[in-house]
Amino acid sequence: MADAANPGHSLPSRSSYRCNQKKIRCSKTQPCDSCVRSRSVCTFPGPGRAPRRRKGALKAELIARVRNFEQELRHSDSGSKELVSKGAPVRGNAVHELERVEDLSDTEHTPRGFSEEGPSNQYLVHVDEELLTQDYYQKIEEPQSLTESPQEISGLKLNLHSIHDTLQRGDQFLFGFSSQALSLEAFHPSVPQCQKLWNIYQENVAPVLMIFHKPTLLKLIYKSAANTSSLDHASEAIAFAVYFAAVNSMSEKQCSETMSHDHSSLREYYKFATRQALARAGFLRSRSLEVLQASVLFLTCLRSREDADFVLTMVAAIHRMAQAMGLNREKTFGGLSPFEIEMRRRLWWHVYLLDSQSSELHSINTQIIEGEFDTEKPLNIDDSDISSDSTEIPHSRVGFTGMTFCLLRIEMIVHYRRSALVGYRKIDNSDTRRNPDFIDKRLQELEELHCYLQDHYLRFCDLSIPIQWVTATIIRLALARLWLTANFSNEPATDLVLSIEVVQKDLDRDQLFATALEVVEFAHLLETDSQTMKWSWFFEGYPQWLAAAIVLLELCSRQRTAETDRAWHVVQTAVENWIRRNFQVCGITMQAVVSLMEQVAKARGSVWNPLENT
Repeated sequence: MADAANPGHSLPSRSSYRCNQKKIRCSKTQPCDSCVRSRSVCTFPGPGRAPRRRKGALKAELIARVRNFEQELRHSDSGSKELVSKGAPVRGNAVHELERVEDLSDTEHTPRGFSEEGPSNQYLVHVDEELLTQDYYQKIEEPQSLTESPQEISGLKLNLHSIHDTLQRGDQFLFGFSSQALSLEAFHPSVPQCQKLWNIYQENVAPVLMIFHKPTLLKLIYKSAANTSSLDHASEAIAFAVYFAAVNSMSEKQCSETMSHDHSSLREYYKFATRQALARAGFLRSRSLEVLQASVLFLTCLRSREDADFVLTMVAAIHRMAQAMGLNREKTFGGLSPFEIEMRRRLWWHVYLLDSQSSELHSINTQIIEGEFDTEKPLNIDDSDISSDSTEIPHSRVGFTGMTFCLLRIEMIVHYRRSALVGYRKIDNSDTRRNPDFIDKRLQELEELHCYLQDHYLRFCDLSIPIQWVTATIIRLALARLWLTANFSNEPATDLVLSIEVVQKDLDRDQLFATALEVVEFAHLLETDSQTMKWSWFFEGYPQWLAAAIVLLELCSRQRTAETDRAWHVVQTAVENWIRRNFQVCGITMQAVVSLMEQVAKARGSVWNPLENT
């Protein structure tokens, strides 16, 4: 400090080497205050203008430091296992993509990461959430201190603001941060694979899930195949949801033959990519119709045992999102084009169907309450009848269209919920629910529904066309299921499995037994028939627990005959198929069915062990 105190000694005109490197204000005393605090040797440059910094050396230093951070993160995450398969079909190496710094090269098919051609420019975090501490964030930020301004590093951009914004959105809370990457380009399929996945989606998914307008969706998929960097986050989420839906719909054999990959690995691969795409699109805070469409498609296709609870929870989220976007209040939103109105209707009713399915699988009440929405059903039209340029709402067609299958699902679910669930909530007196007059009224409504479906849909079905045969079969199955429900206490079907009681003492038990057996048979046929195997992934999500329970209860009290032997074989095959798929095996309804299976086997003098045949 003696030099600073001497008025005859001039202060240095430039900052010390250490202050200049750390980008902090220098007191320009000898030694400077910063060096004194850090107990560092304080050295000042000589007089004159500072020489221009060589960028090559700067880049080398930056690369070395980023590589150190990469090694530290990889070491911290050495115990975690990602879902990406070794043989996953990607543009470049996606496994290394998640563990390295990403190179934003313009070369579309060049593997990214560190290469001899140059350093990377985006840091992709591949760690568990507990590792995403402020310390790591600061370490990623630190390389910026090597340069006066970000513009001085040509081609090297650490997009830290995007990382920070992603953390603030909180989407990793739902989907996991695993690789909330600044780019998912490496996960997109190649152009030939994209074409294959699109064809599979058209054949296996679109006929039973009409969430999108297919011509518009096709343009998006082609755009994705041509140039993935041109996609916005919402469009990217849709593209990955379509890829996932296509892979999920394939059988093991079809996946191996078509995609040359193991089905389970490829499914998990695109499942992971879709979750990250939804997180990048800001799923939690988005009010985008496209993001909600991608979410509904993704959740509808999640069918594995470990996904059931996740889907149940997420249904509540997408219901709130749909409400926030006004999908449930069609009459309060004016100024929408005919195309927008139709797409909003399709999306709302698919949320409705997903809510119904998820709540029934878990034996709980639905999120959406009847009477609290005014959105009309979609039109019975083909996608060619409407476009984004349409100025008038098209008229519904008479006959079978691309929307007919979905419309029939809506009709059946609405009738079931309004007759069974609403009645159950409003009628507290069990004697009233079991009153024959009340049951007769429900059966009358069911007959009216049958006539309506026959006049508007069934008579137009060409049974030689698979999707139309499926439609007619599902109508028959659903009506039989509703008849079973109508003849029992007015409770949700899954509750009935837990405590079945016949309401009418004079009910024809043979008719009851035959109808329940028919429901189980047709449901199994839809899953296994060669003409409908392409949609088996969809039918597997609707197990006929009530019908199976009724057949099993009847078998407990009936003498062993050829008819009961056949019924036991049918139910045994269906239940073991559910167990083979690990479908809701831990759920209370499945446990009740398994208990009934054991009782029937005991009554037949045998022991039922599902593991022997699964």
